Amino acid sequence: MKIQDMRPTLGQLLRDDSVALAEPVPERPEPVEIESSEIEEPAWAVVSFDRVEAGGLTHDEAVRLMAELDRAGVAGLCVITESAAERMKT
Repeated sequence: MKIQDMRPTLGQLLRDDSVALAEPVPERPEPVEIESSEIEEPAWAVVSFDRVEAGGLTHDEAVRLMAELDRAGVAGLCVITESAAERMKT
Protein backbone atom coordinates (compact mmCIF):
# COMPACT_ATOMS: atom_id res chain seq x y z
CA MET A 1 0.00 0.00 0.00
CA LYS A 2 1.29 3.43 -0.93
CA ILE A 3 1.35 6.25 1.60
CA GLN A 4 -0.85 8.31 -0.75
CA ASP A 5 -3.54 5.62 -0.41
CA MET A 6 -3.44 5.77 3.39
CA ARG A 7 -4.28 9.44 3.89
CA PRO A 8 -7.43 11.13 2.63
CA THR A 9 -7.25 13.73 -0.08
CA LEU A 10 -8.58 17.24 0.39
CA GLY A 11 -11.61 16.32 -1.72
CA GLN A 12 -12.40 13.39 0.57
CA LEU A 13 -12.04 15.60 3.63
CA LEU A 14 -14.42 18.19 2.23
CA ARG A 15 -17.05 15.51 1.44
CA ASP A 16 -16.75 13.83 4.86
CA ASP A 17 -18.86 15.74 7.40
CA SER A 18 -17.32 13.82 10.30
CA VAL A 19 -13.90 15.37 9.71
CA ALA A 20 -13.60 18.83 11.23
CA LEU A 21 -11.38 21.23 9.35
CA ALA A 22 -8.91 23.28 11.31
CA GLU A 23 -10.08 26.65 12.54
CA PRO A 24 -8.83 29.57 10.49
CA VAL A 25 -5.62 31.13 11.65
CA PRO A 26 -6.29 34.46 13.41
CA GLU A 27 -4.96 37.53 11.65
CA ARG A 28 -1.64 38.82 12.89
CA PRO A 29 -1.59 42.29 14.38
CA GLU A 30 0.18 44.98 12.39
CA PRO A 31 3.90 45.14 13.26
CA VAL A 32 4.92 47.96 15.53
CA GLU A 33 7.28 50.35 13.80
CA ILE A 34 10.40 51.05 15.83
CA GLU A 35 11.42 54.69 15.73
CA SER A 36 15.14 54.12 16.07
CA SER A 37 17.51 51.29 16.71
CA GLU A 38 21.00 50.96 18.12
CA ILE A 39 21.88 49.12 14.92
CA GLU A 40 21.38 52.35 12.95
CA GLU A 41 23.42 54.51 15.35
CA PRO A 42 27.15 55.15 14.77
CA ALA A 43 28.03 53.13 17.86
CA TRP A 44 29.90 50.20 16.31
CA ALA A 45 33.54 49.35 15.71
CA VAL A 46 35.45 46.76 13.72
CA VAL A 47 38.37 45.12 15.50
CA SER A 48 41.01 42.63 14.42
CA PHE A 49 43.51 40.59 16.38
CA ASP A 50 45.92 43.52 16.19
CA ARG A 51 43.87 46.66 16.76
CA VAL A 52 40.66 48.62 16.43
CA GLU A 53 40.32 48.98 12.67
CA ALA A 54 37.55 51.62 12.71
CA GLY A 55 34.91 53.06 15.01
CA GLY A 56 31.90 55.33 14.95
CA LEU A 57 30.15 53.20 12.33
CA THR A 58 26.58 52.07 11.89
CA HIS A 59 26.24 48.32 12.05
CA ASP A 60 25.75 48.08 8.27
CA GLU A 61 28.90 50.13 7.67
CA ALA A 62 30.82 47.94 10.11
CA VAL A 63 29.69 44.76 8.36
CA ARG A 64 30.71 46.16 4.96
CA LEU A 65 34.12 47.24 6.29
CA MET A 66 34.63 43.87 7.92
CA ALA A 67 33.96 42.17 4.57
CA GLU A 68 36.45 44.46 2.81
CA LEU A 69 39.13 43.82 5.43
CA ASP A 70 38.48 40.09 5.27
CA ARG A 71 39.03 40.15 1.50
CA ALA A 72 42.29 42.00 2.18
CA GLY A 73 43.41 39.19 4.48
CA VAL A 74 43.06 40.92 7.87
CA ALA A 75 42.63 38.23 10.55
CA GLY A 76 40.41 38.07 13.63
CA LEU A 77 37.71 40.49 12.55
CA CYS A 78 34.55 41.16 14.48
CA VAL A 79 32.00 43.91 15.05
CA ILE A 80 31.68 45.20 18.60
CA THR A 81 30.24 48.27 20.27
CA GLU A 82 32.26 51.47 20.26
CA SER A 83 32.38 51.44 24.07
CA ALA A 84 33.91 47.94 24.06
CA ALA A 85 36.46 49.06 21.48
CA GLU A 86 37.44 52.02 23.67
CA ARG A 87 38.24 49.61 26.54
CA MET A 88 40.55 47.66 24.21
CA LYS A 89 42.73 50.71 23.66
CA THR A 90 43.73 50.97 27.31
